[in-house]
Amino acid sequence: MLVAVYGTLKQGRSNHGLMRDSVLLGKTRLNGFIMYSAGGFPVIYRNVGETISIEVYEVSPEVVKHNLDPLEGHPHWYKREQVETEVGLAWLYIMQGDQYRVENRQIISGEF
Repeated sequence: MLVAVYGTLKQGRSNHGLMRDSVLLGKTRLNGFIMYSAGGFPVIYRNVGETISIEVYEVSPEVVKHNLDPLEGHPHWYKREQVETEVGLAWLYIMQGDQYRVENRQIISGEF
């Protein structure tokens, strides 16, 4: 299955080791999302006109179930939803609730 990541799961970041045996398929930008800083990690929300930087991986269902979903608190904290990327339909973790949607915490570049 394809998973799009934008924060601590990206290459070189603190949680990338959870992506065991996953294959990077591409790095790109994704339209329709806005990024905010939550301190040591980013959060995203749907937002027309904004873009974020993502990496798309081929990930086993076991890694998603046992590593990624627990890390992201799916489905209560982040919710995993499918989005269209340049390399195909991928799962993306989107923040639930507006607690991080604070103007001075926006990451305008969309790159964490």
